[in-house]
Amino acid sequence: MKTGYNPTYVKDMALAKNEKIEGRALVYMPKDELEQIISAKPTSFTGQALTLEVPSGEIVKGVSVKTLDNIFLDGVDFSSRAENLEKYKLIIKPKMVSFEHEYNALKNLGFAITPQVRIGAEMLVLNSKNEVVDRKYYESGNIDGETYMINLQPTEAINKILHQSLQKFVIKAINEIYYKDKPMFIIGN
Repeated sequence: MKTGYNPTYVKDMALAKNEKIEGRALVYMPKDELEQIISAKPTSFTGQALTLEVPSGEIVKGVSVKTLDNIFLDGVDFSSRAENLEKYKLIIKPKMVSFEHEYNALKNLGFAITPQVRIGAEMLVLNSKNEVVDRKYYESGNIDGETYMINLQPTEAINKILHQSLQKFVIKAINEIYYKDKPMFIIGN
């Protein structure tokens, strides 16, 4: 089964103009990373017949662009080439480096299923010379989705958790880069 980027899974951040970071951001991903697809079977017994194809590059791009567009006053650009970097306040190179999922029925004694995701992501911060100036690595641990008894689209339950986890990583990176002592941007579950 295949999934993909879904902008409705990325929460809009209603920020006032004075709460946004001045300047423009760039999400940079080389073409090979943008085209990355991860195929994975669930780590649980439940759902073993389903192999999930995750276009991780497409999802990382979509989540990063939509999130940063909410945070930067002058918006965000995307490029798969590192050119004209001097015009950006932030250049970020995000990548999903690990992905596992499961349909956890044991947690509910077999009466219902809780979709779970575990991901790892790397966020590189680059300067205008395309040099890495900061490296952030995040692990999600087990993230639970909404428990269900019947779901005709179980892969979308996984996809939704994946989007929300990636968005939290992007926000966490921004907080660590710009607001080390007092996080400015917080997103709930």
